[in-house]
Amino acid sequence: MFGFVKKLLFSRQLKFEDGSIKLLGQEMAITPVVLFTTMTTKLKAAYPKEYGKIIYDISEEVGEKYSRALKNKFGMSPKKIAEWDMNTLAMAGLGKGEFIKTDYEKKKSLIRVRNSPMVKSLKPSKTPVDFLIAGYIGGSAKVIFNSKKIKCRETECQATGKRACIFEVFEE
Repeated sequence: MFGFVKKLLFSRQLKFEDGSIKLLGQEMAITPVVLFTTMTTKLKAAYPKEYGKIIYDISEEVGEKYSRALKNKFGMSPKKIAEWDMNTLAMAGLGKGEFIKTDYEKKKSLIRVRNSPMVKSLKPSKTPVDFLIAGYIGGSAKVIFNSKKIKCRETECQATGKRACIFEVFEE
């Protein structure tokens, strides 16, 4: 990951200036994970049935906007956008993502994420906890697969005792 960051700094695509962080022209923020886990906990208490969808929907919009900017500003191919998204997740401290399998024709993908800080803060859990990551991946996949009908769900989660978090991307 540090090689990735060095390349970004050298090419002036990652800038730290005047209290601002920009990655490929997009405003970014470094924030403690407790912000996300506290929001998750508070939303779960206030909206026990809807909190996961709320977090997913917000993150999905962010992932789609970010990936669309990569496509439009830099003309990135779907495969390059996917690669950038995994690097961005890692650089943001949200875990190390890797593609297990991707089928661009069928608009499907399986992604493994290890070291999600959400898992560390919200475990143990009976159900998956990574709505933030699932939404981001789902939004990005809408751009990658050029379909508004794409969704992502976490099928395995370290917070439930699994070895890694597995995300399934599919077209509805």
